[in-house]
Amino acid sequence: LAGLGKDQKDFISIDESLFREFLWHLIEHESISARTFLLAIHYAYAYCRGENLQDKRVLIYHIHVHEYLPKYLFPDFPDALVIGTIRDPRSNIRGRYNSSAVGVDLIKMNKTDALIYRRRVYYFVMRYMYEGLDILDGFPTRCVRMIKHEDLYYKPKEVMHATAEFLGIDYHPCMEQITFGGRIWW
Repeated sequence: LAGLGKDQKDFISIDESLFREFLWHLIEHESISARTFLLAIHYAYAYCRGENLQDKRVLIYHIHVHEYLPKYLFPDFPDALVIGTIRDPRSNIRGRYNSSAVGVDLIKMNKTDALIYRRRVYYFVMRYMYEGLDILDGFPTRCVRMIKHEDLYYKPKEVMHATAEFLGIDYHPCMEQITFGGRIWW
């Protein structure tokens, strides 16, 4: 992650060789599955950052592709809690389209490929917006919380109090700030 901090010049980095050592130590006598590997990666990262795993109560894994929930996450983490965000489509579609379709690099794609790519982007944006929640059918409702994206802006304290309660952790005012590794995340 780059562009962190007040002046957007901070970044997160870890010692790659130390990360590899920790990762190998964590998995060398384990049967490798998606679960063990996902946990090992997060634990190795925390070790490299000098974090105490005994102090941690929640692992947050940000999934951008909702189909991964039933395919990978739910089978390996049956007790998982899911926090999803929903957003007014009128404010969402323009940003998604501009960041995914308008930014197509025509130098690397010919015009035909760029048109096909843009059509696919539009299709997937619409599909995720209108069918994305269907993926949660059959998953216990007590394990799912949906948050309106706009509420994160207009009432962050209320949203974060409810989220902390859902996760079974204590609320802390830092939860109202968008940060990563303790640095402002733009």
